[in-house]
Amino acid sequence: MNDTMKVLRRFAKVGWAGKNAQHHVDETLAELELYLADNPEDEIARLQYLQYLGKKEQFGRLPGEHCDEASPLERHA
Repeated sequence: MNDTMKVLRRFAKVGWAGKNAQHHVDETLAELELYLADNPEDEIARLQYLQYLGKKEQFGRLPGEHCDEASPLERHA
């Protein structure tokens, strides 16, 4: 949650709306999917992909809605 809020604040400072921040996350996920298709053994890229999936999920939630849930990495483990 804190990471997502930091991203939103940073984008807001430079004139980006929350929709554009979500678009950035979606683009990054698409790029990581392509990269992982060619390099499935890259653990760092896989972890980054999981982190961005978590960010994407947080965009669709209300603040405080996910406080008791496990992180995407914890669910994957």
